[in-house]
Amino acid sequence: PPVPLKDFQNVEYVADVDIGTPPQSFTLVMDTGSANIWVPNTACNDPGCSNMHKFDQSNSSTFKGSSTTFSIQYGTGSCSGTLAKDSIEINKDGKFITAQGFGEATTVAAFFEMTNIDGIFGLGLDSLAAEHVL
Repeated sequence: PPVPLKDFQNVEYVADVDIGTPPQSFTLVMDTGSANIWVPNTACNDPGCSNMHKFDQSNSSTFKGSSTTFSIQYGTGSCSGTLAKDSIEINKDGKFITAQGFGEATTVAAFFEMTNIDGIFGLGLDSLAAEHVL
């Protein structure tokens, strides 16, 4: 079935995404120009993540962390942190993707402070993925 998206000023399209067990809710921009999923985690204290919901890995029974780092550069700024895996659900449809790779951002560019999103859900080609995580 199609995923209902929210149109924000015809500039970006966002979706409700739940990560973890029990689910933690985030509003992510659906981005065709990148291929990674990331949200800030509780260690992010940058101004860029000050208005974002933050992922708390200690509250998820399905979380699998790693020591692998990632860094993504966008035209408007960057983010970096560590890679992880957890269950992800889009738009509360009851269907979870288990052990989905995503980034837990600990550093987020100041640009994101002015947005209405909690992170990015990359829909781009594999070749665009940082650290080859999709």
